[in-house]
Amino acid sequence: MRPTPAEALTGIAAILRGTVAPAVVDAHARAQLHQVITVLVQLSVDDPVGDLEAADEALRALLAACGTWVEAGPGRSGAVAPPVASPPSGRDVDAVTGAHQANRAALEQFIIELRGWRADHGTADSDDLNVAITEHLAGGGRGPST
Repeated sequence: MRPTPAEALTGIAAILRGTVAPAVVDAHARAQLHQVITVLVQLSVDDPVGDLEAADEALRALLAACGTWVEAGPGRSGAVAPPVASPPSGRDVDAVTGAHQANRAALEQFIIELRGWRADHGTADSDDLNVAITEHLAGGGRGPST
């Protein structure tokens, strides 16, 4: 389909920027228009399910690294449960969203248990994993080094 949704939004933003913005005399209205243009060009509309699938794939990789960390250390498996990742049951938005929510919940539970481990055993053996989790949640996407 041409134009794609992203191309249409880019075109609309260009028209607003090039034709409408110069004609807007009120400073407040012009500032509001620039904010609308900024939002339009940042929207991801071509493949929202694909974007969520990619985010969930990164989350499942992090959960796998968390599980590897649990299994690699003496005494960890008795104190911290390895998180179980849930792959999507299909490619539709409901399946991917459901899996992603389940995986977020698994990570949240793991973080609670990891905090307890760190409080009881110190932080040295889990610093890299903790940084990877923090960066993932902040959108940094660094792969865990476990």
